[in-house]
Amino acid sequence: MGVDARLFINSSWGVDDLKCLLRTLPEVSGDVKILNTHTADYTIISFKWKEEQRELGYFPGSHFGGFNGTQLSFRVWGESKEILTAIAKRIGGFFSPQDCNDDNWERFDHPAEGNLLFMVKQAVLEGKSDGANFEEFAKYHNQKTAEWNKHQEESHAKLFGRRNK
Repeated sequence: MGVDARLFINSSWGVDDLKCLLRTLPEVSGDVKILNTHTADYTIISFKWKEEQRELGYFPGSHFGGFNGTQLSFRVWGESKEILTAIAKRIGGFFSPQDCNDDNWERFDHPAEGNLLFMVKQAVLEGKSDGANFEEFAKYHNQKTAEWNKHQEESHAKLFGRRNK
């Protein structure tokens, strides 16, 4: 078995984002602290998961599969897998329960990647929302989604020679 469990995440997630995310997990209690190290390319995030005091390694500028990103890692003991997969379910990434085998990565998609982030940017570009007003954005999102669904239904009907009524 490997020494470390790893999660490779998008480099857009900073150490403060991880600190914020950890604070919202019900298994985390007490303070979540960012501990600086002697090098700029390695930070430790310290927190208590249930009864375990844990230190998460945060390595920006990591490389995996030809991509640049950030690696999060723990020593393999306790609930390392549960912690890293809880993070991955929120922000996406590639998880490996042990670092000795590069063939065992599990992919987690960021739930808001793609459609939601695209929609916010598009609403801002089209002048339909300033990106901060939720009501404006929700109206825009609902309108665009209805248009796309209608288009999908019409395309499907044409493809199969039927008309929607």
